[in-house]
Amino acid sequence: MIRISLPLRLACFAVPAPSTGCGDCGDSLRGKASQTSKTAPHKVCGLVVLFSYWARPSLRRLYSRRSRVKCGTRTDGKGDETAWVAPTVHAKGAPGGNLALGAIQHLEDGSALLHGQVYDEARNGWSPVLLKRIGLTDTWQSEELALELPFGKIAKLALHRKRGSLEEELPSWPANLRRCLEAWPLKGPGSVILDPHFFVQRAAALALLGPGPVLFPNGAAAMALPSLSCIHAFEEEINGRSLRSLLCPSAENLEELLSEMPASLSSAHFDVAAALGSEKMAGFVIVLQEKPLGLECESLSWTCGAVLRRVEPGSEAEKAGCRVGDLIVKVGDSEVLQTPFDDIQDKLAGPHPITLTLSRPKLSDKIYLREVPAADDALSSLSSTQLSLQDLVPRLSQHFGTNYLYFSEKTPMLFAGDGGTASHLHIDRKPLVQFCHVLHGTKVFCVAPPPGAQNAKTPGPSGPVVPWETLEASASHEAVLSTDIELPAEAREWLQRKDVSLVLQRPGDIFLFLGHSLHAGCNGASKACVAVFHGAQPISYMAQGAFGPAYQVLARQILSR
Repeated sequence: MIRISLPLRLACFAVPAPSTGCGDCGDSLRGKASQTSKTAPHKVCGLVVLFSYWARPSLRRLYSRRSRVKCGTRTDGKGDETAWVAPTVHAKGAPGGNLALGAIQHLEDGSALLHGQVYDEARNGWSPVLLKRIGLTDTWQSEELALELPFGKIAKLALHRKRGSLEEELPSWPANLRRCLEAWPLKGPGSVILDPHFFVQRAAALALLGPGPVLFPNGAAAMALPSLSCIHAFEEEINGRSLRSLLCPSAENLEELLSEMPASLSSAHFDVAAALGSEKMAGFVIVLQEKPLGLECESLSWTCGAVLRRVEPGSEAEKAGCRVGDLIVKVGDSEVLQTPFDDIQDKLAGPHPITLTLSRPKLSDKIYLREVPAADDALSSLSSTQLSLQDLVPRLSQHFGTNYLYFSEKTPMLFAGDGGTASHLHIDRKPLVQFCHVLHGTKVFCVAPPPGAQNAKTPGPSGPVVPWETLEASASHEAVLSTDIELPAEAREWLQRKDVSLVLQRPGDIFLFLGHSLHAGCNGASKACVAVFHGAQPISYMAQGAFGPAYQVLARQILSR
C-alpha cells in the first residue's frame, strides 16, 4: 500500500457535550437527547484512534487525516430530521456511568477491542477511548480506564430483534457455527460497527487495513438510506415465494424462464445448476456442420457448464434444432456439465463438424439471478411497488467523502437467489472495497485471505478457488457452500478456521469487504435472499495505478487537497 505523508493531527479532541452541540459542524441535538448531557453523546465527530494505528507504525499516516464528513441526519419517520446519535450503554467504571459504543473489532489472535467514548467532566464533553477485552470476561481495559460491560449488552444492540435460531437458515452447517452466529453476527476477524458516524468515518479504514470485513447491523435504518423502502416492499411482496413463482410462475424449463422473464432482468446471469437436480439428464444429439454456429452461451453455474442464451434465426444452430435454454451436456464425447466455461468455449471454437449433446430439463425452485443493474424497473419487477435505489450510492459517497474511497459505481448490481443458493468461493478481478446491502432474507458471507497470500491486503490472482484442495490434486473447479446441502468434511473444517470470517446479514445490514480477499455469499435456506452490491476504489490503490492512469491522476489530485 502506498505511504502518504500527511500532517499528523492525532490529538484526541473531545466531542462537545450534547447540550452545546457539535464542535465540528455546530449542529445541536434535537428532542430528548438535548435535555441530557451525560446519558446520550452527540454524533461521534471526534477521531477515534484505531488499534491498527498503534500496532502498525508504518500505517500511522493513513489515520492522521480528520474526516471532512459533516454531521449526518436521519428522518424519524414523521418527516423531522434528527441527529445521528451513538448508542450508549451503562458500564460500571465508566465516567458518568455510560459508554458510547462505536465498534467492536475482533483481531486475528481472538482478542476484541472496543472503540467508544466516555464523558469527560473536566472537558465537559465526550472523549474517545480504546478498550481491550480481558479474555472472555466482562472487563474492558485501557491504560487509563477499566470498566465492566457484559458482552450480551452489546450484542442486543448489534442483533436484530428477530434473533431466533439459525437452524432453518443453515441446516447443513456445523451446529457450533450456527450457535456462534446466533449470539453475535461475526465469527473470526473483523469489525461490527454500532454508530453511524463511526461507520462513515472509519469503516473504510477498517475494511482496508483489517483484519477482516466490516458489518454495520441495521445500518440502513440508522442512516435512513433509500434501501429501507425496498426492504419493506419485499417483505410484503416476496413473503416466502420463490423467484420463479414471483417472476414467471408458468415457466417449467429454462427456455420458458428466459422468454417470460421481465425485460428489465433479461441481461441477468441465471445460475440454474442447483435447480436441475442430481438425476441423469436425458439428452439429444445434434451435429453442427458449418461455422459460424450462430449461438451464444453463458455458464450454467458461476464458472462451469454452458447454456444457450441466444440462437440466431436461420443459423446453423437453429437449423440443427438448438433453442434458447438448452444445456450442453457433451461436446463430442466429453461431458462438460462440470467443465470450466472457458474450456467449453474453446471446444466450440474447434474444427467442425461439432457434435453436441443437449438437454431441456425441468427446473425446480432453486435459481440464482445475479449481476443485473438495480435499475428502478428491475427492482419493481420483484414488487408491485415502484422502487428506486438511484440515491443509495450517491448518499453513501457524500457521507464517506474521499478520505479512503472513490465511488465510481453509481448504480448497484442486483443479486437474488432462492433459499439455499450460494456463490462460489472466488477472488474478484478488481481490488475494490465491496458494499453489500441485504434487502430480503438472510445471507452469510465467508471471507478469508487468499490461499498462500502472506498479506491479505495484497491483490492476488482472481477466479474461483477451492481452498481445501491443492492446485495439483484439485478435482473441483468451484466450491459452493450451500446452506441446505451437506457440505464436504473439508469444507466444514475450513469454515471453522480462525482466519475465516463468517458474517450474518439480515435486511438493513451494511457489509464491507475487500474484493481481492477470498469470499462467497451463501443465502439462507428458508427463503429467497435479495441483495445489492456496489464497489468503491481504494484511493491508495488508485494512486498506485491499480485502476489505470486516469484514476491514478485523480487519486493524486485527491491526496494533494
